[in-house]
Amino acid sequence: MGRKKRESTRIRSFKLPVRLYDLLKKASEDRNLTVNATVWRLVEDFLIEFGYMDDKNRKRDSLRD
Repeated sequence: MGRKKRESTRIRSFKLPVRLYDLLKKASEDRNLTVNATVWRLVEDFLIEFGYMDDKNRKRDSLRD
């Protein structure tokens, strides 16, 4: 059963240097978030800041709040 999906997803992978991943993991743990949730928020923040997405279309809270 599981939890209800927020929206359809596409699985992709990307490479990060170990030093960046370790910092991302620590930042996520400090905020009690998963790494995936943190990346999601970072991407939405970026897209909104540069005009590719409206804040009203955000699915997760900003990391800047």
